[in-house]
Amino acid sequence: MSTMITEVYEALIISAGADEQKEKNAAEAISNQDGRLTRIELLTTGLYIAGTGAFAYTFSLLNMILGKL
Repeated sequence: MSTMITEVYEALIISAGADEQKEKNAAEAISNQDGRLTRIELLTTGLYIAGTGAFAYTFSLLNMILGKL
């Protein structure tokens, strides 16, 4: 069972008065989405760092080659 956002669960209980299992499922689904967004942010940051490193490496190689001409 995944983690649940307690505030969302309590808000659904108080305001909606729906089935308790449906409320738990909704709170868990929101929690799962948050985890996915965190992984996407980490992946994007990693790609940005890798791209920056590749650019810097290419620039330094071109600088070395052009400097010897």
